[in-house]
Amino acid sequence: MKRTVSILLSVILVLSLVLGVGCSSGADNNGDVVVYSEKEYPALNKHNAFLSVDENGNLQPDGALTVGALVSALNAVNSGDGYFQPQTDAVTPVNYDQLRTVLGRMYDSSVVSAVFVGSDSVTRAEFAVGMCTLLGRGSQEKVKYESLELPKDINFNTENLSCLLEATVPHTVADDGRPWTEAELPTNMKQGFNISDGWLYYVKEDGQLLRNGSLGRLQFGSDGRYTSGDSELDATVAEIIRGFVEADPNATRFELLREAFDYSYEEFSYGNRYSDDGNHNIYDLGHTGWEIKDAKNMFRLKQGNCYCFAAVFWALARGLGYEARAVAGTCLQDFQPHGWVIIEMDGEDYIFDPEWQWAYINEHKKFDKDMFKIPLDKATWWNYRWDKTQ
Repeated sequence: MKRTVSILLSVILVLSLVLGVGCSSGADNNGDVVVYSEKEYPALNKHNAFLSVDENGNLQPDGALTVGALVSALNAVNSGDGYFQPQTDAVTPVNYDQLRTVLGRMYDSSVVSAVFVGSDSVTRAEFAVGMCTLLGRGSQEKVKYESLELPKDINFNTENLSCLLEATVPHTVADDGRPWTEAELPTNMKQGFNISDGWLYYVKEDGQLLRNGSLGRLQFGSDGRYTSGDSELDATVAEIIRGFVEADPNATRFELLREAFDYSYEEFSYGNRYSDDGNHNIYDLGHTGWEIKDAKNMFRLKQGNCYCFAAVFWALARGLGYEARAVAGTCLQDFQPHGWVIIEMDGEDYIFDPEWQWAYINEHKKFDKDMFKIPLDKATWWNYRWDKTQ
């Protein structure tokens, strides 16, 4: 729907420019906050940056667009012979009606009204997004830039980042350039794993995000975020981890792993889950590929068997940057089919078994057992057996 609206606006905009619709000659400027020195207002079509940072290096995207900033922006992308000038104090905030009046002299007023909807003061970010729309600039347009120095108050996770880069960073358009969405963005994060708003990122030694690549068993997408390969599961995991971090902002990743383990057995109950063919989801020793499906079903149904408990912890552990392996094997002396998680730490494998933890507490009423990070030499009582080549 958004793409359809964008295409429609682009078509209207092109027609308005070709036919000269919306351009004003000798308009009455009484009460205007910005006027043009010539009678014929110009079409704005340059790829110049049009928003600047303040003396501290901040863009202030949520700050109000002032008359001075608007005048500077219009002059930066001015393709006419004249110049724009303020009609009031430069620090006065610009509201939507005033902005529509100014831009309505260069573009069809219906297009401007569709792009800038509101009545209160316009923020700098809203102005950047609207101007990108009017100028036909998109996040997928290939650009080249001499250097990419982000304002101090924005980073790769900032909303509308592509438009803010388009508005702030001096650049040109070239076939051999790259879209803003693929720009190598400074992160303002430390090297290694970082969690931001519940999402896991990895910052390389050069300060850039790992994108479209893997780190051990962990895969990272074009946005720099860890991904399981399933966007629905990724969003669920990020929401849960966000809650962990908000509850304890100073928690280490290992402390968050403990939170994830506790969540994996405290928030669910045991119950047989049936697969799509009507059979119990009991897997043969060494079976793989069940983690995502069982995790999603557990989140949805709030109950499941050992594989479902394991799948939830597997998903959360990977979302925290641990190369967790969900294992289908057997346990106890009678080789019961069972599922659990293994994580390697400092060169050693450890067992994490949320379903056994649930059973000890809820069925056996034993509260002195801890199935979190069990060394293999301490796990002999449970007789865990699995395919060691996994």
